[in-house]
Amino acid sequence: MPITSNECSEAILASLASVPFGKICSYGVIAKLSGCPGKARYVAYILRNLPSDSKVPWHRIINSQGRIAFPEDSEKYQEQLKRLNDEGISMPLSKAKMRHYLWQGASVTFISKKPDNFQSESVKHSLDLRDSSK
Repeated sequence: MPITSNECSEAILASLASVPFGKICSYGVIAKLSGCPGKARYVAYILRNLPSDSKVPWHRIINSQGRIAFPEDSEKYQEQLKRLNDEGISMPLSKAKMRHYLWQGASVTFISKKPDNFQSESVKHSLDLRDSSK
């Protein structure tokens, strides 16, 4: 049974939240890990629409060429570059460095027939990623 749009969104958020400190991942790999292969642009859409107080580590997602997707003269580019540098990842990445830092994590699987009150811990975590201190 194909995964629904809502399940795809939840799986993508869970995968995004799972990218560890000091690692990077591409939009396409996140889509594939989430069970939504071919949906790299949808991953970008989800990232673009995150709340400003989100705890999702959006800065760890780069394009498949190992580059930051924002224009180099933008504030978001500078912010992502700083966050990556703070985690020990210097940009731009050579192919060898990209392989070193690339996270290819575990895929997120959804059960098509789950009870109405079921929600996996990873999905609960990924859906509640707003900064509670604000």
